[in-house]
This record gives sequence, structure tokens and C-alpha cells, in this order.
Amino acid sequence: MGSFMENSATRFLFVYHQNRNVILNPKKIWNTFDNDSNWFLTTNKASSKKISPNNNWILKIGTKKEPDDGIYCSINRNHNTISFQTDAISGIPVFWYAQNGLIIVASDILLIIKIAKMFDVQLTPNLQSASEILISSYIFTENQTLVNNINILQPRTILSMSLNNGSTNISSLPKFFHYNESNSMNWQDAIFQMRKNLVDGLKSYKDLRVASLLSGGADSRIIATSAHESGINPDFFTFGKNATNNSDFKIANLVASALGSKTNCITTSSENFLNNWKDMASYASWSSDSIWWAARLPKDFFNELATYDIVLRGDGDGVYGWHGSAVSIEDIFHSIEIPFPEVYKKFQEFFLSNNPIDTVSTSQKRLKKQYTNYKGNLRDLKNIIYSEIREPRGIAPGIWYFSRNCYVDAPLTWKENLNIASNLPNKYREQKKIIFSILKTFPQTNTIPFSDGASWNDKLEHYSSGVWEELIDYSDKWSPWSLNKALFKETFLQPHDSSVQKSSLKSILSKLIPVSKSNYTFRKMGMFLFKQHAGTSMSERILTRVALISNLCETLQTNYKKNVESESCPSITID
Repeated sequence: MGSFMENSATRFLFVYHQNRNVILNPKKIWNTFDNDSNWFLTTNKASSKKISPNNNWILKIGTKKEPDDGIYCSINRNHNTISFQTDAISGIPVFWYAQNGLIIVASDILLIIKIAKMFDVQLTPNLQSASEILISSYIFTENQTLVNNINILQPRTILSMSLNNGSTNISSLPKFFHYNESNSMNWQDAIFQMRKNLVDGLKSYKDLRVASLLSGGADSRIIATSAHESGINPDFFTFGKNATNNSDFKIANLVASALGSKTNCITTSSENFLNNWKDMASYASWSSDSIWWAARLPKDFFNELATYDIVLRGDGDGVYGWHGSAVSIEDIFHSIEIPFPEVYKKFQEFFLSNNPIDTVSTSQKRLKKQYTNYKGNLRDLKNIIYSEIREPRGIAPGIWYFSRNCYVDAPLTWKENLNIASNLPNKYREQKKIIFSILKTFPQTNTIPFSDGASWNDKLEHYSSGVWEELIDYSDKWSPWSLNKALFKETFLQPHDSSVQKSSLKSILSKLIPVSKSNYTFRKMGMFLFKQHAGTSMSERILTRVALISNLCETLQTNYKKNVESESCPSITID
């Protein structure tokens, strides 16, 4: 592993206009990094700048471990060309808009919306992308966002632009994860080498103040145990409501204790959600429905994490074996939260006109077509699709809540570890077997069970606190679709006790497919006979998703002043 390189900036904004002067008014928050009469690059914190006589420089946003690991975005000026490069997971996103001589590149969509408004550009919601969030929790069409004409750069991709004429070009770098059938590793060598990569790589943080997010699952545990082995002894943070069962609170505390530490238990609440959800929607650039968990956290928690030198996360686990065998491409999509049409079409009745459920089938058919010529086995394809779709578009937005103000690293996404994932023996490419096998080598924690799930996804609390009423009324006002408000009220404005186990035929069938994960024949039968009863997160989070999309619609209709600086936007002058 390379050495740790810290940069002070975590957010950036680049603005260029072919025919107008654009001037940044530096104040307290946003600082000019480089500029000319018709363009500027600014960051949210002062960044050291070493510019050669030929105007060449490289700026790292976030945290990079040389040569090419970490959660970062690299911005490079080479004479009259400026380029933006994403990391292996797009942990710091690069959004960009290029229309009619105006180019805006930024680390969050709200920056682009506000700057576009200053140029009198009226942006509109992308209803195709909105329909994808509605059924799957994230946008699964490549490069798309929830706003028309705003694109997102994919992982390991470079956006280059001429400062002379504004022409743009996109190029891809080699991906770190790709299966190599002719060069598979010995299984025991793979376990040994990945463990060594984690422990040795984390030693670069030994003299720093480190926080590690610790749940009750395997992915955060392998980071915690490797960090402890490396000698850095991080402060652990866990989210939850209580420790009365095998939830994150209880299990994370047991793990931290076994490592000679305690975990800082951050209590989530619906009250936090009511206060935070609109801001949190913009923090993740309206790119997934992750506000359902992030908005429950107190804002002070994110401010506290920003005081650490580095925050460690367990993202990137899916490429090491996402679930078990798959019986069809539709089965793979279902496993990454893109449900069967037979499932999501049941939600049509929540909408009265311009039904998004009718729209989304176009996206799903186009996605399926991309993989119809795949020649390998479906289990491997599941891991590939995880890395190409779910990880950058569904998982990465969860990182953005932290990387917009904190320095973040996800060791499972390091190049050397992804190289091991690419060369695992065929039969070990499922159920994250290498992660669990490495965990067995840490004696302090190998007898501690894993959590049964989070302790804080409590629908009854949202009901009693008034969250559902607020989201229904807000969505009814700002949604791009006409809603069946009566049905939303009937569905959500009543107490739901998740501890009560339903025994109806429908509820039993809804569990048939997930239960059969380890049995190929049983799973195939379930897919054929009962797929309309497969579970979907839409049943719990359709209202949250509609509210998220509605918040974007309200934001697009809000006007912003050019000469007022805020944390979410700098002050600029346009001539």
C-alpha cells in the first residue's frame, strides 16, 4: 500500500463560460485555486498550490493513498487542458453540466443548480431517473442523475476539457476489478495476502486520529480488526436505537470491547429525520434514497467526524461475493434492489397520472440488454453487476454524506485487494467467503456473532413522530407526479408493528425467494412460480423516495443570488 496523502479540500467547483467573464468573489468559505477571465476553480477549504511556469498542477480532493487508492477526485491542469478523474468507487463524485458554452463541474449537484440559476438556466427533473430511484432506491442508468443535462462521471473515468474552446472528452481507465480465469490464486494465499494488504496498508494511518464506522456486519468488522492489528486503535462509531437484541449496537460493542475499546453509540431518531431530511437529500445529490438512514443521525455527528484525520468504512464488499448463486439476469437485478416488473407494477395505484411505474420498464429493458451477450456464469455476473451498478450508484451516495466534509478511506476498494477479488478461485466467489475467512484469523473477535440487522429502522416511530404526515403533505405539493394521497395516508398513517409476524399466504410467499438463496433448484422454482411475491424495499420506502424527488423539484424552482456566499455555494460575478 502507498503512503497517506492528505489534502484540505473535500469539495470543489469549476465554472467556465465560452463568451462571458466569470469571477469568483473569494470570502470565508470558498477559495480561488486557479482562474482566468472566463473560468475559475474553487475549493471549500484552502488548498496548497504548486503551479509550474507552464501552468501545470495536480489537485487532490479528499484523501489519496499513492499510487491510486483512497476516496478522492484528482483534478489536473496541463497547459490549457483541465481534467477530472474519479476513484475506484466515485467516493467523491464528479457531476458536470455542459450546454450552450457554459460548463460547470462540481462535487455536488446543488452547486451546479445554483450556478446554473445565476446564468438564468432553468434545469428540470429527469423523470426517467426519478422512476428508477422510485423502484430501486438509486439511479441505475449509467451517467444519469435526477436532473436533465447533469451527468455523473463513472468510477475510474477522466473528464477532460479545453480551456481554449470548452470542448470536452471522456476516457476510461482500466478497472481494478475484472475476473482473470487463467490466473486464479491459491485460496490460502489469497486469504494471507489480503489480510496482509489490509494490516500493512492501514499502518500508514498509525500516527493519525482515526475513526472507524462499525456496524454488526462483516465488512466493517474486517476493517476494525485489521486496524487494531496494524496498531492504529481507531475510535469506533455505531448507529442505532438500543442494544436489547443482536442489532448493530450490541454486536459492535462486543467487537469494540474485544479489541480493547468502546464504541461511540450514536442514537438515531425520527426527530432528527424531521429536522435533517431536506438538507441530507442535497448532501447526497438526490442520487439515492439513503436519507432513510442518514437523516436519522444528528448533524453534530458529521461535524464530529470531520475533526478526525481519516474515517474508515467497509464499502466495497460486494465484489468479494455478492450473495450466492443466481438463476437468471432478473434474479441478479433483484439482488441489487432492481425488482421484477411483477413486483413494482403493484405500486402503480399510488400515482394518478404520468405514472412513473410505466416509465421505468424502459430503463430496465435497456439495462438487461447490456448483459445479454455475457458468456460466463451468472454468479460471476452478479459480482460484476454489483461493481458496475450497485456499488457506484447505490452504495457510493452513502459515502458522500461523509466525504463532503471528512477524509474517508474504504480499504476493501484498494487496488491490491480488488486484484485479489479478480483472481479468486471460482468456487470462492460467493457469500463474501474471503472476508469471513480472514475474520476467522483474528482470535479476539472470531466467536462474536453478526447482527440480525439494524435496530433503528422503526416504522412505528416514524408514524408516532409525524414524519409520514410531513412527507405526504410535502410530496403532494412538490411531486412531479399526481399522487393518490388517500392511498398514501391509508398505507402509512397507521401503526405498523414490525415485531408482529404475519402468517398470510402472501407474506409467506414474499419470503420464499430470499429463503432459497443457498438452494439453486428451490430458488429457480420460486423465481418461476412466485416472483410477484418477492420482497421489495418499495413497500417501506416508496414515500421516502417520492419525498426525495419532490425535494429536488422544489430546489429546482428556488432562485439564488449571485453575490451571497454560503456553505452550499460561492459568491460570483458574471459580466
